[in-house]
Amino acid sequence: MKFVSLCERIVSRVAFFLAGASLLLIVALVFAEIVARNIFASSTYMSIEVSGYLIAVFTLCGLCVCILENQVLRVNLITAQLRNPAAQAAFWAIKMAAAVGILGFSAYFFLLSAMRSYARNYSSGSYIDLPIWIPEAFVVGGFVLCLAAAIVSAPRQTEDGADEHV
Repeated sequence: MKFVSLCERIVSRVAFFLAGASLLLIVALVFAEIVARNIFASSTYMSIEVSGYLIAVFTLCGLCVCILENQVLRVNLITAQLRNPAAQAAFWAIKMAAAVGILGFSAYFFLLSAMRSYARNYSSGSYIDLPIWIPEAFVVGGFVLCLAAAIVSAPRQTEDGADEHV
């Protein structure tokens, strides 16, 4: 169990770093775009597209951190009414199954989309003309990371209490 805890901490810190770095890069891109437009009367022609990709990284890495740190929003209206430990465990299992199902479906959908984009050689059609399968593959990786985080954190949540941080 110590190995799993160590892996959780490492993945959580890496995801936290990636989320923070992507947020800083978004701020830098917006600042560069503002400077380029106001001082040089030009544009970077890529800041909006790259910022969109970085928002996906920020969101999925942030979700991974929230899952691993047990800080995902709870439905307190329901969980506060559950006094029986068996009912709490059943509700927690339903929430976990829903989370795994949603994350798994999302990963599968984006994987199919990335494979289709690769097969059809789609690109963004913008200034940087990035093949679309590259950011889609990163989204698949983010969903798989969140899915793995949810599965790995499940034993800890059952030991610590599923809704400890309500």
